Amino acid sequence: MSHSYLSIISVSIYLLSLSFLSCTPAKNSTQQEVVTEAWQGRWEWEETRYVRRGGESVTNPKDMGITMEIELLANGDLKVYHDKSLQKTYTYQVSKQEEELMLTVNYDKTELKPTVESGILRCTGNVLEIIGGYNDAGGNQKYRRMK
Repeated sequence: MSHSYLSIISVSIYLLSLSFLSCTPAKNSTQQEVVTEAWQGRWEWEETRYVRRGGESVTNPKDMGITMEIELLANGDLKVYHDKSLQKTYTYQVSKQEEELMLTVNYDKTELKPTVESGILRCTGNVLEIIGGYNDAGGNQKYRRMK
Protein backbone atom coordinates (compact mmCIF):
# COMPACT_ATOMS: atom_id res chain seq x y z
CA MET A 1 0.00 0.00 0.00
CA SER A 2 1.17 3.49 -0.69
CA HIS A 3 2.05 5.91 2.09
CA SER A 4 -0.73 8.36 1.10
CA TYR A 5 -3.35 5.59 1.16
CA LEU A 6 -2.30 4.62 4.70
CA SER A 7 -2.41 8.28 5.75
CA ILE A 8 -5.96 8.63 4.45
CA ILE A 9 -7.02 5.49 6.34
CA SER A 10 -5.35 6.74 9.54
CA VAL A 11 -7.03 10.13 9.34
CA SER A 12 -10.41 8.52 8.58
CA ILE A 13 -10.15 6.21 11.59
CA TYR A 14 -9.13 9.13 13.82
CA LEU A 15 -12.08 11.30 12.68
CA LEU A 16 -14.51 8.40 13.04
CA SER A 17 -13.32 7.77 16.60
CA LEU A 18 -13.84 11.46 17.46
CA SER A 19 -17.44 11.31 16.24
CA PHE A 20 -18.16 8.40 18.58
CA LEU A 21 -16.71 10.29 21.53
CA SER A 22 -18.72 13.45 20.93
CA CYS A 23 -21.73 12.49 23.05
CA THR A 24 -20.75 9.31 24.84
CA PRO A 25 -19.74 9.50 28.49
CA ALA A 26 -16.80 7.54 29.84
CA LYS A 27 -17.63 4.07 31.17
CA ASN A 28 -16.75 5.08 34.75
CA SER A 29 -18.62 8.40 34.67
CA THR A 30 -20.25 9.66 37.81
CA GLN A 31 -23.73 11.21 37.61
CA GLN A 32 -22.22 14.72 37.56
CA GLU A 33 -19.91 13.80 34.66
CA VAL A 34 -22.82 12.27 32.73
CA VAL A 35 -24.85 15.48 33.08
CA THR A 36 -22.05 17.64 31.71
CA GLU A 37 -21.48 15.80 28.43
CA ALA A 38 -21.58 17.05 24.85
CA TRP A 39 -25.38 17.03 24.43
CA GLN A 40 -25.38 20.38 26.21
CA GLY A 41 -26.11 23.35 24.02
CA ARG A 42 -28.90 24.60 21.80
CA TRP A 43 -30.76 22.25 19.47
CA GLU A 44 -33.37 22.87 16.77
CA TRP A 45 -36.29 20.47 16.55
CA GLU A 46 -36.60 18.73 13.16
CA GLU A 47 -39.31 16.13 13.69
CA THR A 48 -41.18 13.86 16.05
CA ARG A 49 -42.14 10.37 14.87
CA TYR A 50 -44.97 8.57 16.58
CA VAL A 51 -45.04 4.83 16.01
CA ARG A 52 -48.34 3.39 17.09
CA ARG A 53 -50.06 0.10 16.48
CA GLY A 54 -52.05 1.72 13.67
CA GLY A 55 -48.96 3.04 11.85
CA GLU A 56 -46.55 5.93 11.96
CA SER A 57 -47.14 9.67 11.95
CA VAL A 58 -44.59 12.46 11.67
CA THR A 59 -44.88 15.96 13.12
CA ASN A 60 -42.44 18.72 12.19
CA PRO A 61 -42.21 22.52 12.54
CA LYS A 62 -43.93 23.10 9.20
CA ASP A 63 -46.92 20.94 10.25
CA MET A 64 -47.17 22.65 13.63
CA GLY A 65 -46.62 26.16 12.27
CA ILE A 66 -44.06 26.76 14.98
CA THR A 67 -40.32 26.31 15.41
CA MET A 68 -38.97 24.81 18.60
CA GLU A 69 -35.48 24.95 20.03
CA ILE A 70 -34.22 23.45 23.25
CA GLU A 71 -31.22 24.36 25.30
CA LEU A 72 -29.71 21.80 27.66
CA LEU A 73 -27.63 23.50 30.35
CA ALA A 74 -24.99 21.96 32.63
CA ASN A 75 -26.95 22.99 35.75
CA GLY A 76 -29.85 20.67 34.79
CA ASP A 77 -32.07 23.35 33.26
CA LEU A 78 -33.81 22.70 29.94
CA LYS A 79 -35.09 25.81 28.17
CA VAL A 80 -37.79 25.51 25.52
CA TYR A 81 -38.11 28.18 22.84
CA HIS A 82 -41.01 28.53 20.40
CA ASP A 83 -40.36 30.83 17.44
CA LYS A 84 -37.12 32.04 19.15
CA SER A 85 -39.01 33.14 22.28
CA LEU A 86 -38.36 31.44 25.66
CA GLN A 87 -41.56 29.65 26.68
CA LYS A 88 -40.62 27.53 29.66
CA THR A 89 -37.68 26.31 31.73
CA TYR A 90 -37.83 22.75 33.04
CA THR A 91 -35.27 20.65 34.84
CA TYR A 92 -33.85 17.43 33.46
CA GLN A 93 -31.65 14.54 34.49
CA VAL A 94 -29.54 12.16 32.44
CA SER A 95 -28.90 8.75 33.94
CA LYS A 96 -27.26 5.62 32.65
CA GLN A 97 -29.47 2.53 32.44
CA GLU A 98 -27.43 -0.45 31.37
CA GLU A 99 -25.77 0.72 28.14
CA GLU A 100 -28.25 3.50 27.35
CA LEU A 101 -28.50 7.08 28.54
CA MET A 102 -31.96 8.13 29.71
CA LEU A 103 -33.15 11.75 29.55
CA THR A 104 -35.91 12.54 32.04
CA VAL A 105 -37.62 15.92 31.75
CA ASN A 106 -39.52 17.18 34.81
CA TYR A 107 -42.76 18.73 33.54
CA ASP A 108 -45.42 20.68 35.29
CA LYS A 109 -49.10 20.18 34.54
CA THR A 110 -49.20 22.80 31.78
CA GLU A 111 -47.12 21.14 29.08
CA LEU A 112 -46.33 23.05 25.91
CA LYS A 113 -47.17 21.75 22.46
CA PRO A 114 -44.80 20.82 20.95
CA THR A 115 -42.76 19.80 23.95
CA VAL A 116 -39.70 17.70 24.70
CA GLU A 117 -40.00 13.95 25.19
CA SER A 118 -38.32 11.96 27.93
CA GLY A 119 -36.56 8.84 26.72
CA ILE A 120 -33.33 7.25 25.57
CA LEU A 121 -30.78 9.91 24.64
CA ARG A 122 -28.60 9.43 21.58
CA CYS A 123 -26.19 12.02 20.30
CA THR A 124 -23.89 11.66 17.31
CA GLY A 125 -22.09 14.67 15.92
CA ASN A 126 -24.68 17.37 15.29
CA VAL A 127 -27.77 15.16 15.73
CA LEU A 128 -29.57 14.63 19.03
CA GLU A 129 -32.30 12.01 19.26
CA ILE A 130 -34.66 11.31 22.12
CA ILE A 131 -36.22 7.87 21.75
CA GLY A 132 -39.42 8.31 23.72
CA GLY A 133 -41.71 6.09 21.67
CA TYR A 134 -41.23 2.80 23.47
CA ASN A 135 -44.53 1.07 24.38
CA ASP A 136 -46.56 3.75 22.55
CA ALA A 137 -45.55 6.15 25.33
CA GLY A 138 -44.47 9.09 23.21
CA GLY A 139 -42.60 10.25 20.16
CA ASN A 140 -39.08 9.81 18.88
CA GLN A 141 -37.64 13.31 18.47
CA LYS A 142 -34.80 14.46 16.27
CA TYR A 143 -32.88 17.72 16.79
CA ARG A 144 -30.01 19.37 14.94
CA ARG A 145 -27.29 21.31 16.81
CA MET A 146 -27.53 25.05 16.30
CA LYS A 147 -24.39 26.91 15.39
